[in-house]
Amino acid sequence: MIYKSPKLFRKLSSILFLVFVFYFEVDGQSHSYKQKIATKILDRLFEVSAYPEIQKPKLVILGSKTLAANYVPSSNTIFIEDALYLICRSFGKDSLNALAFIIAHELTHAIFKDINLGLVPTSYLNYAGSFISNEREEQVADLQGSFLATISGYPSQQVLAGLIEKIYDIYHIEDKPKDAYPPKHIRIESAQSVLSQLENLLIVFENANWLVAKAEYELAQTLYDYILQYYRGLEIYNNRGIALVSQAMQYYNEETDIFVHPLELDLNSRLKKFNKTRGDLPPEDFQKRMLLLNKAKACFETAHKLSAEYAPAMIHLVSCYNLMNQPENAIKYFENNRLAIKSKKWNVSNSFQLKQAIGISYALQNNARAKTYFAKTFPELSSDLHSNAKYNLNLFQLKTKNDKLKQSLLQPFVCNWNSETTTGKLNLFNENHPVSKSIEISSGTNSLELVYKTDAERRIYLIRNKELPLLSIVRKIADSNTILEFQKMQRELDPVCQTQQQSSIGMFYSFEASNIVYILNKHGKITEQIQFLYN
Repeated sequence: MIYKSPKLFRKLSSILFLVFVFYFEVDGQSHSYKQKIATKILDRLFEVSAYPEIQKPKLVILGSKTLAANYVPSSNTIFIEDALYLICRSFGKDSLNALAFIIAHELTHAIFKDINLGLVPTSYLNYAGSFISNEREEQVADLQGSFLATISGYPSQQVLAGLIEKIYDIYHIEDKPKDAYPPKHIRIESAQSVLSQLENLLIVFENANWLVAKAEYELAQTLYDYILQYYRGLEIYNNRGIALVSQAMQYYNEETDIFVHPLELDLNSRLKKFNKTRGDLPPEDFQKRMLLLNKAKACFETAHKLSAEYAPAMIHLVSCYNLMNQPENAIKYFENNRLAIKSKKWNVSNSFQLKQAIGISYALQNNARAKTYFAKTFPELSSDLHSNAKYNLNLFQLKTKNDKLKQSLLQPFVCNWNSETTTGKLNLFNENHPVSKSIEISSGTNSLELVYKTDAERRIYLIRNKELPLLSIVRKIADSNTILEFQKMQRELDPVCQTQQQSSIGMFYSFEASNIVYILNKHGKITEQIQFLYN
């Protein structure tokens, strides 16, 4: 599962509440209440950014009208002036998004304060008398702040240019080179450049998540690598780690991969695994597998360092050790973090999955304690989780019994489906449909191009390398036929042939027999379909 915070529904509800009180507040609203709103936004931004190098800054609302927003390293404090708060409020329904961008911009300065050795305060307006030398740093803060705000639930694309315009007007900043600030037109041009880069990052991020949902793990990894050149957040590391683990599991190792690992990507992974050739891995394949797993482990370790509260990183680290056939290291890691785990406010699903991972660790050691972990049941959990736990328990109990019984348990599922949906090859980028835009994706030794355009009712993406097109992705709003087809497949296909995955951009639902990924909203309603066309 591409990770989405288990508490996201409550967080989104909190954001909606903040929108209401922020937009409809009275002019005489108390100073402390304004600070409460700004602090809640900072809490959310810091949780998503989660850099280990810094402690969460304090945030203070000031009554002055000098620097708009200011980060002071010596006190690790972000200051927001009341005048700027009111400017953000003037954006109505986008007021929280405007304020979140300002706070994220200053938080980015806090994250990278070592660039200035922690000595120079940074301000959204103040370029320390020489804006030219600091222009690149400000652009980076704009880009990372915009991306951070957007994936935290505060899209800032629609407000950035207008926000700069209003700040210059309200603060009476003259559009003259002699001022300590860049001319307004330069600042707005910079914002437009940032918006263009931000759009590219968000498009690459969306496509990477869809590729994971469709099991195109190597392509997804390249896209995540590209994003990490601009933004290093824990969700990107986690998703990249999942892509690497999934690649490693294509080099099937029966001893470890026989269990269903709680990787939150493909909870029903038996289907693909047991169609693999049995027997020992050739040495070169084993080496490739271990290299991928070590890279994935490094990603999950980084995500854990970024946030000790991030449950999937711990679950995935335990699973990574298991897949490397190092159950003793998995148990050691678990025991070293047992007290910290108890103090965390994890939801039932995360606690359950961690227990399943540790159960696999004991099962790999033929330790009867595995039964204790596999036997846990919770009525509020999905049937898939209980089914996987039962499967692992039955498998462990059969390990020393008749091999014929074990093989009956391991029979792969058949997921054939006669779909009326057309998934044939389409010439989506011909002379009648000129290319709209393209993104050069270079990361390490890999180089791809992501081309995209918008038709009347759909957006079309083409991923290609220097030699040839690899695949096309068509994104469009779901219609009644799409919904009926989805419901029929969901009803008639075995649950093991269906995969649900989460990300910050929505719930993904895919079927092994289909080249379509569906996006569902929080109410379970299909909103879009993502169709994969192979060239």
